[in-house]
Amino acid sequence: MFHKATGLKLLVGTTLEVSFEDGTVKRYDMRKLFSKYPQLRALEDRTLFLSAKLIGGYGIIWNDELDLETETVYVEGESKV
Repeated sequence: MFHKATGLKLLVGTTLEVSFEDGTVKRYDMRKLFSKYPQLRALEDRTLFLSAKLIGGYGIIWNDELDLETETVYVEGESKV
């Protein structure tokens, strides 16, 4: 089952906050993926990081080479308290 995202906030550093249709809000620090996907280190550039867009409720994109499925945030992210 995929969870549709409805909102995206870009927080301090490389942390995202994503809201989902079911009311869940998750935070996810992109640094968790840097060792597995070194190309994502480009997101340490604040201007690039802040260019993120939520696409179709199921993906976050920065450019043609950098993206993330929102399901990763839902499953691996920390619930906002």
